[in-house]
Amino acid sequence: MSIGWNDPCPCGSRKKYKKCCMNKQQNHEIKRVRQRRFFGQKYELSQMVQRFLDESTSVDYPKLYIRLP
Repeated sequence: MSIGWNDPCPCGSRKKYKKCCMNKQQNHEIKRVRQRRFFGQKYELSQMVQRFLDESTSVDYPKLYIRLP
């Protein structure tokens, strides 16, 4: 069962949900989406850097290996 925005807040504050915890949950979700996007972009960038290093090294130079977190 979902909580209506005019229902009492389940945290027990006796405030309406929209005036109490609704924004906290939305902010938490936004933060989680941003973190997921950041780590996805970080992974993509590390893959691009590794491909660049793999393609740009030649026989004259030792192959560079970078350990990216």
